[in-house]
Amino acid sequence: MELSKLNAKNPIFYKKALNALREDGVVLISNLFNKNLLYNLLINWKECFLKPSISGTIGYSRTGYPKVMMSAFKLGKPAIDMMLNEKIIKLTEEYLGSKCILAETIAKIDKGVNYNYFPLHADFTEGWSKTIKSKSVVTKKVMKSPIGLGGVIYIHDTNEGAFSYSVGSHKIGSPYGQSLSNYPVKLRNSIENNVVVCNGKKGDIVLFDDRGFHGPDFPSKKDRSVILVDYYSVKVLGNVVVSPHPIWSTDLSNLTKLQTRVIGINANYMVSPNDYFMTNFKRNKLYNIICYLVDKSYILEHFKQIIKKYFFRKI
Repeated sequence: MELSKLNAKNPIFYKKALNALREDGVVLISNLFNKNLLYNLLINWKECFLKPSISGTIGYSRTGYPKVMMSAFKLGKPAIDMMLNEKIIKLTEEYLGSKCILAETIAKIDKGVNYNYFPLHADFTEGWSKTIKSKSVVTKKVMKSPIGLGGVIYIHDTNEGAFSYSVGSHKIGSPYGQSLSNYPVKLRNSIENNVVVCNGKKGDIVLFDDRGFHGPDFPSKKDRSVILVDYYSVKVLGNVVVSPHPIWSTDLSNLTKLQTRVIGINANYMVSPNDYFMTNFKRNKLYNIICYLVDKSYILEHFKQIIKKYFFRKI
């Protein structure tokens, strides 16, 4: 199987991209973002991923040893300009046959741990819902048409650990669920044999139908840095994001009406910020210890003020 690779500057790339998504479920697009945009994004990336977020500081979250991540909106305007690129929005809405919404986005570093902690999977299956409390609208009939379009933006030239996709698997409808391990051996082998590795350059974006089986090409010895995006069909799932986006108000300037709609202004959400997976560190055994250290981190300053006040009062 071969991956469709298209140049965004090609006058017919739009038509070819639609055809590739419909037939294969995946396409790689290059030359979509200009060099200045990438340069400014990398500056913000290095600053934001320098240290973890502690007591309000800007930084990353950690939900496991190999995964370092944050909302891509924290990377500022360059990331927003990429995620709300109007060519991508137009292509997405044409493919979905619906208005779309940027339901979820994550800036992520996958550490090169040389084991597979994120195997091939499908994002949707019959009965899918984001929470156990949600009533599913994803029926067997709904699974026959696109529900969402995912995207992977490469932050550096990426070969080892690149995104991979089982070509044509979006047409199967994930009849045995989202996990490939639950599938009959013959069907599982067929899905695995059709996997293509989407090697790409810095700034390339891979778009893919969420119903198909996909995941990083693991195991990998090298770190992988990407921005992951997911555009949902409003017609199918409604005007909802997965969890509210943390957006700097100053980054909302100069957005078009289309971009404002897609970013989720006036949208509802599926998961509250406190229950979102990037807040899962509160389940870690060290969480309460770190909370204690943060809470007591200014205790010496506090005692200095008490002593100072007591000393001068005596004088």
